[in-house]
Amino acid sequence: MKTVLHSIAAASLALVTLTGAASASTVLYSDDFNRADNNTVGNGWSEVNRNRNDVKVRKGKLRLRDESAGSVDAAAATSVIDATGFEDLTVSFRWRSLRDNDIDDTLTLSYASAPTPALTDVRSWSHVFTGSNDGNGWSRGTISFGSDLDGAQFSLMFWTSVNGATEGFWIDDVVVSGSAIPAVPLPATLPLLGLALLGAGTALRRKAA
Repeated sequence: MKTVLHSIAAASLALVTLTGAASASTVLYSDDFNRADNNTVGNGWSEVNRNRNDVKVRKGKLRLRDESAGSVDAAAATSVIDATGFEDLTVSFRWRSLRDNDIDDTLTLSYASAPTPALTDVRSWSHVFTGSNDGNGWSRGTISFGSDLDGAQFSLMFWTSVNGATEGFWIDDVVVSGSAIPAVPLPATLPLLGLALLGAGTALRRKAA
C-alpha cells in the first residue's frame, strides 16, 4: 500500500509541474527591412502612396511619407500573419519621424482579421497605437493585443497622417510574438484514479499468489 501511495503522490507532482509550466514566447512574424533600396516594400507587404517612391525601403528601413487627399496619406500592410495555436500576441517595432515633421503628424498602427480590408478603409481596421514624434530620435513601441488575436489570422498596417510632402515616418524591426496555447490537461482526479486502480490490482494479484 505504501508503494501505491508513493506512486500516486509522484504522479500528482508530475501533473502539477506539467500544467504549471510557462509557455515560451515564439516569433510568428518579423521584418527588419534589411534588403536593397526599392520603391516597393516587398516581402509580401501591400502599400498605398501618392507617388511611387513615397512608400519604400531605404537604407534598411521602411519609409512612409507625403500627404494625400485620401483617408490615409501613406500606408503599408503586412501579409497575413497566422497565429493559429497561439495566444497573448504582442508586436514590437522601432519608429521615428522624418526631419521635416511637426507635432501634428502622426503614425498609426492598426490590425484587421483576414480577409484584409482595403488599406484606405481605415474604419474596418482596429487602431492600437498612434504616435507623434517631431524629433530625430528613434522610439520603440510594444503593443499587447490581449486576447483579441488569439488563434487569429490577421494583418498589421502602419499608416500616416501628415501635412506636407516631405513629412512622414521611418519604421524598422517589426516583430510579432505569441505563446503557444497549452493543451487542456486531464482532470486531476482521472490519472490518480487510474493509478489507484492499478495499485489495487497489483496488490490483489500478489495476495492471490
